[in-house]
Amino acid sequence: MNKDSFIQQLVRASWLRLMLVLLPVMMAILPATAWAAVGDELDEVIVDGMNYKVLRNAADWEVFRNMVIDSANEEDVNVIMGADFTITTMAGDEKHHFRGIFNGNGHTLRRYSRPLWKRR
Repeated sequence: MNKDSFIQQLVRASWLRLMLVLLPVMMAILPATAWAAVGDELDEVIVDGMNYKVLRNAADWEVFRNMVIDSANEEDVNVIMGADFTITTMAGDEKHHFRGIFNGNGHTLRRYSRPLWKRR
């Protein structure tokens, strides 16, 4: 390995480390609404060579839920959480189950459920 290729590899590795540090900082600084999905599309990131759809709020969760249903148990749907949030539905439905990678990324996913009856 010559000196130039070693320096180029070192620069590339430093750039990658910088990006891995800056991404979470940018996500923490910008409001969650700035990162929300537009329509039926979720933002994507690549982590260790794998593509992930980013989930940042309950609206993103609903897009993800529909993606799981549309995949018809035949395709992986890889997701990574970008924020803490609460959901009211599970991924997929009775016939279409989640298949893929779910990376919590250190965030908390809470499930809200209403009581079936009221106390008197």
